Amino acid sequence: MSYLGRKYSYTQLQEKIERYCAYQERCVQEVLLKLERLGATSEEKEKLLTYLENKNFLNEERFTEAFVSGKIKIKRWGKIKIKQHLIQKRIHRNLIEKELQSIDDEVYLSNLQILAKKKILSLSRLSDNYLS
Repeated sequence: MSYLGRKYSYTQLQEKIERYCAYQERCVQEVLLKLERLGATSEEKEKLLTYLENKNFLNEERFTEAFVSGKIKIKRWGKIKIKQHLIQKRIHRNLIEKELQSIDDEVYLSNLQILAKKKILSLSRLSDNYLS
């Protein structure tokens, strides 16, 4: 089914998916879902995926690196949560393991300390509420 009932030409699909990939790193699954929403045929999807990979718009290793880095530094996610999200995005397990091993232990431990302090604070506030 095409997006909003419209059928895009191959050139229009290519332009739209280039912009989609240029905006931020994407994985193959995200691109396929976007193309499906745009109404691309199976043949167009295959052709566009090959095109995007050849033109370096789409790179799973680069996506995984950016995903892990962002989730560790900004969201302070743990390795298990990151791994589960990457599995859902159908990233190859070897690539996931490689990127998880590249996480700086100091940054990871610092994140754990920050999250533990936040949890302790929230629990102490909770117990204060019960005491009053």
